[in-house]
Amino acid sequence: MITLEEAKREVQCRQRHLEEKDFGELARYVSDVVYSSESPRDEYGITYMATYFPKRGMFLIPGGKSQIWVYASAYEAPELQNDDDFDSFFKDHEGFHAKQGFYLNPNKIITAFQGVSIHDKREAEAYAYQLARIKDGTRDVSPTLEAFVRLNLNDYSGQPNKKRLKLVEGVLI
Repeated sequence: MITLEEAKREVQCRQRHLEEKDFGELARYVSDVVYSSESPRDEYGITYMATYFPKRGMFLIPGGKSQIWVYASAYEAPELQNDDDFDSFFKDHEGFHAKQGFYLNPNKIITAFQGVSIHDKREAEAYAYQLARIKDGTRDVSPTLEAFVRLNLNDYSGQPNKKRLKLVEGVLI
C-alpha cells in the first residue's frame, strides 16, 4: 500500500495511492478516482485540492455515482500532513460530496428559499461530516487539519473569514 509520503515524493505513485483508498460506507457513491497534475483555482484565487463530478445524463436525476479528481496541490498542501489528514480530506469530504450528488442534496429550491447558496450549503455539510469523523475518533488528524476544517465550516456556515475577502480597487472588503 502506498503511503502519503511516498505519493508526495513519487508523482507516478499518486493514481495508485488514490485507487487503494477504501471509501467505506461512501463507496457506493463513487465511480472512480482520478489524479490530475493540474491545480485549478477558484474565483478567489484559492487552489483546489480536489473536486467531484456527478455522472448523470442530460437531466439531473438521483442515483449517479461521482468521479473524484485529486489535484497535485493536494500532495503539496501544508494542511495534509499525514495519512489520516489525507483520508479526512479525500474520503470523508469528497466522498460526502459524492453522496450529496447521488441524492441531489441539498435541494436547490429549498436552499434558495433559505437564502444560502447551494455551493456554501454543500460545503458546510461536507465539512460538518468531516469534523464529525474527527470528533468521533474515526480520523486522528493533525491539529493543522482540524483547524482548517473548523475554519472552513464556519466560513461556509455564514461566519466569514479572511479566505473569502477580495481585494477590490486596493481595498480589502
